[in-house]
Amino acid sequence: MSTPPVNAIDLGALSGPTPDPSAIDLSALDGPANSATLDFSASGAGYVQDGASGSAMLAFEADGQGLRGFAGSGFPSLSLSAGGTGYQDWLSKIPPIQLQEVYRLVITGAADGLDDLHIGGISSWQATNQAGGRSSYVQAVIPAAEALLPDIQARQNGELVIQKGYKFSTGETRYEEILRSRFDTLRPDRGQRALTVTVSGYLPSTTNFSGSRTLTGIRNISVQNAKRRVRCDIDLFLQPGMTVHAMGESFRAAYINYYVSQTDKFCEVGER
Repeated sequence: MSTPPVNAIDLGALSGPTPDPSAIDLSALDGPANSATLDFSASGAGYVQDGASGSAMLAFEADGQGLRGFAGSGFPSLSLSAGGTGYQDWLSKIPPIQLQEVYRLVITGAADGLDDLHIGGISSWQATNQAGGRSSYVQAVIPAAEALLPDIQARQNGELVIQKGYKFSTGETRYEEILRSRFDTLRPDRGQRALTVTVSGYLPSTTNFSGSRTLTGIRNISVQNAKRRVRCDIDLFLQPGMTVHAMGESFRAAYINYYVSQTDKFCEVGER
């Protein structure tokens, strides 16, 4: 049997009418819009001569939607944001003779819908600032607190903040925070002449800081179980985790104990 030429084969029966693409129902292929987000964040904190802490966030986002290769639309976006806080050791630039130390207690009021309460007449306060899984502690005694008691009671959801200030010869006073805690305890004590209020609270462990500070006004250095402890002036910028230098000795500060009364003020910086 002879083979017919290829161009003589009728393939018409194998083809069908071509539909109009606009008439094809592709609704079953529709699906939810897809999106993907990649977030990157980094943060750090440290104290040096001019210390700072900050954070940065890099985010990439891409959205798109379409019908499995038929059509689609989408957009990518890339954003970078950064923020931070820091301090400058402005005290080192001012002659000590121009400065007068003052302390005050601030009880924050935002949690109770109130303004912060500033109390400058605290007779004494003590605190422990430490890191490494150990809580910090603040206690302050407010004398002649009869008139202040209602305002103190109204802010028991707030925080206790100890601030150290320096009063300049111009009369201006600049305050910096030393330590804060929750407002856990309120204890009024009524005497024969006046009402005294004691407030206290704890703060969960904070991050260890880096950097170094040279201690001043050193009273003594003691050693117990090979651990050193220095009694010295209160350093406004010293934080646990920093390396301290005192009379030829250097070590990492694991804790800072503060003791302030009407007759004396100092801190103890120790290793653990």
